[in-house]
Amino acid sequence: MIEIKKINLKRNQDDRGILDQIYDSNLPAEVKRIYAVYNFSKETIRGFHKNLNEWKYFYVLIGSVKFVLIENGNKIQEFILSDKVPEILIIPPNVWNGFKALEDNTLVLGLSSATLLEHRDERMPIGSYKRYFEVKSR
Repeated sequence: MIEIKKINLKRNQDDRGILDQIYDSNLPAEVKRIYAVYNFSKETIRGFHKNLNEWKYFYVLIGSVKFVLIENGNKIQEFILSDKVPEILIIPPNVWNGFKALEDNTLVLGLSSATLLEHRDERMPIGSYKRYFEVKSR
């Protein structure tokens, strides 16, 4: 079974600063494309689609985001990624996914196993996924 998971990354810190090892070829599929996502508003939800033929890997360079993933049409998982904790979220093909910035000036690095020409996805109707991103009182 293909698994959604987060990989804890190695962070090196000394008197010079911080170095995070973001990629070291231990991902389940080859990386063919790298991109960055910066939203103008924390209210913007990115994605809410499923990639039919590609693996996606996400790392937060600055700020924090809430990812919502839906497997098999009903298993909902939420992940919070932050620049405070170096992690990569691994999303296999055919998993509905989207994210929303939780802080201003958030910058997300995306890696994909497909080029733009190879990329195929299916999208949910706009607005049908907004409820997944509401902050719940705890």
